[in-house]
Amino acid sequence: MSPLLLLGGTFSPVHLGHLRMAEIASESLGVSATFLINSIPPHKEAPSVTSADRLRMLEIALQGTGFSIDTRELRRSSPSYTSETLREIRAERPHDPVIFIIGMDSFRTIGSWHEAEELPKLAGFFVIRRPGTEMPPLDESFLALHAERAENAEELLEAPAGRYFISERECLPVSSTMIREALSRGEEPELIAPGVLQYIREKGLYRR
Repeated sequence: MSPLLLLGGTFSPVHLGHLRMAEIASESLGVSATFLINSIPPHKEAPSVTSADRLRMLEIALQGTGFSIDTRELRRSSPSYTSETLREIRAERPHDPVIFIIGMDSFRTIGSWHEAEELPKLAGFFVIRRPGTEMPPLDESFLALHAERAENAEELLEAPAGRYFISERECLPVSSTMIREALSRGEEPELIAPGVLQYIREKGLYRR
C-alpha cells in the first residue's frame, strides 16, 4: 500500500501554520504531505485573490520542503466538497490509506460538513491541536461516533480509512484571516514565508 497524506485549504495566503501542520503529520507517519488547494470553498467566502495567485504562493512556500500539490479542485467550477474529492481519490486508490490532516477546530465541527457520514468511510484523520483549543468530549465528537480512535499515528497506516488520531503536538498560532487583516492595515504579518510575503507585496494582494 502507498499512503496518501492530504492537507486541504484555500491557502489564501499559505502561512507557516499550514507548513507546521504538514510537518507534524509527515514526521509522525513517515509520509510526505500533499497540499490539496481548494477552488470554491462552500463554507467560506470566495478567496479575494485568483486561484493562480494562491497556487503560485503555495508553490513558493513549498520550495525545498519535499511536499507536493494536488490541483484537482482548481479545475472544478463547482464548490469543493471534501467528500467528493475523497470519493474521487478513493476510486483511484481503493486500497491505500488516505489520511486527511485537520485542526482541532475542524474536528469539532466535522459533523456539519457535506456528506459528513461518508467521510470516515473514505479516509482516516490526523487531528492537530491548535493553541488554546481543548479536546472535545469524545462522546460528542462526530468522528468518535463514526470512526475508531487510533492509539498511535502508525495505526492510520494499517487501514484505508475509518480511523482518527489526535496528536499531542500543537500547530502555530496563526491563520490566513490574521495575515490578510494585517496586510489590509499595512502591517508586516508574522509567520509567513518571506518569499510568499514578497510575492504578495509585488502583486499588491490583500489590499483594501
